[in-house]
Amino acid sequence: MSLRSPKTVLKAIECFEVAISLEPTWAPPFAMLAESYRILDLFQHTSSKDIITRATTFTERALRLDPESPQAHATMGAVLAMHQWKWKEGEQRIQFALRANPQSSQIEHLYSVITLFQRRYDEALHHIDRALSIDPSSLFLRSHRAQVLFFARRYEESIRESEDLLEGNSDFALGLMTYGAALLDSGRPAEALPVLERSFASAPLPITLSAIANARHDIGKQNDARADLDRLFQMHRDGCCSPTTLALGHMAVDEVESAFQWLETAASERDSYLPLLSQLPLLDPIRQDARLVRIYRQMYPE
Repeated sequence: MSLRSPKTVLKAIECFEVAISLEPTWAPPFAMLAESYRILDLFQHTSSKDIITRATTFTERALRLDPESPQAHATMGAVLAMHQWKWKEGEQRIQFALRANPQSSQIEHLYSVITLFQRRYDEALHHIDRALSIDPSSLFLRSHRAQVLFFARRYEESIRESEDLLEGNSDFALGLMTYGAALLDSGRPAEALPVLERSFASAPLPITLSAIANARHDIGKQNDARADLDRLFQMHRDGCCSPTTLALGHMAVDEVESAFQWLETAASERDSYLPLLSQLPLLDPIRQDARLVRIYRQMYPE
């Protein structure tokens, strides 16, 4: 799953299910199946609640077979933190997993992700750098480093990191998405648009389409941006677009009240995208609104 596309994650799920059918008392395939479903949640192929229920079920089965399983503890920690917003408990699980397996790039990456979700950018960089020291050739880990820099609003560094990554890997969708987003939020929408379109052509993720709508709106193509929002609604009806992404689509076309309706839906459903995507500059104009402040308090209750 080093590329982390929807296609590769679905293929990984098939492989782990075969492994379980062959050896149903072995914990690792259950742990990796749980992690695969958790990753799939981020691609929004079915309802978040359904996927996370599966991830939790398989994690618990792995822990019954091996109570010390580092991967199972790490996945449970990620579910608790990013999907249930139990940040402290989730982080403790991942710390346990790292003590049990300090040479796991996968677990270091998860630690980077949960600190990124909490806006702890220096720690997120520390853990992704540790992951890369273990697995320096991983395109996915390299793209995550560029993503951390992007969310930290270190756009020029993120752009340079993305350009290095994409040299020789020009069709890598996640790398293109972060590169386009960094160009967009650094005030270069005309340059960002073709990059984002290439990313969407390679992997049609809703979050990429919302960024395309933003770029088109910024360069004066309002009708095209509105068509992108309509397409996001269709993706939502098909079960593969989160309410947070719809909120961003509305913000991209300056429909603030509609955006709030979807943000509140995202909070009530504990949309796994919400803690991360609420950090985007697109929401800066409403950052101090009491409604968004209440949502932050729901996400970070501790």
